[in-house]
Amino acid sequence: MNQTLEFFASRGYGVFPYIIIREMSGMYRQIPIHFSLQELLEREGVLVNLYDEEGDDTTKEKCLSILRSIIKSEPVIIIKRKTEENWIFSGVRKIEGCVVFSPKRAIYLDSGGNIKSESESIPCGGSLISLCGETIITNSQHYNLLPSELR
Repeated sequence: MNQTLEFFASRGYGVFPYIIIREMSGMYRQIPIHFSLQELLEREGVLVNLYDEEGDDTTKEKCLSILRSIIKSEPVIIIKRKTEENWIFSGVRKIEGCVVFSPKRAIYLDSGGNIKSESESIPCGGSLISLCGETIITNSQHYNLLPSELR
């Protein structure tokens, strides 16, 4: 089923911070990050428990911890729509990804969950897919999916 950019934006896609998993060359899966269970239940993505008094460093560490858990196939609280499709990858493979914090900041983790690099270059282009395997957008930026007049 083809969905619109408005649909994906309403589900939390394209909003910082988010996780990107590299599925294969030119194909990236975005996982929206939500900081409350209520927000997660209304959208789609992964839960990062965050309390009001916690600062930017704690937020960064908790987001990276969730990505590490995904890379290591450890349990995380994740919600996605019921669809016919599931994860694209199968069998044993090494997962790598990054947490994208802003248009100029991403932290990349290797397949062991270790920090590979901190960069001002974030994933862009290729095919961006949802948790359910649907194509969100191709050959474009992965954030602020809607034109400014629709945000």
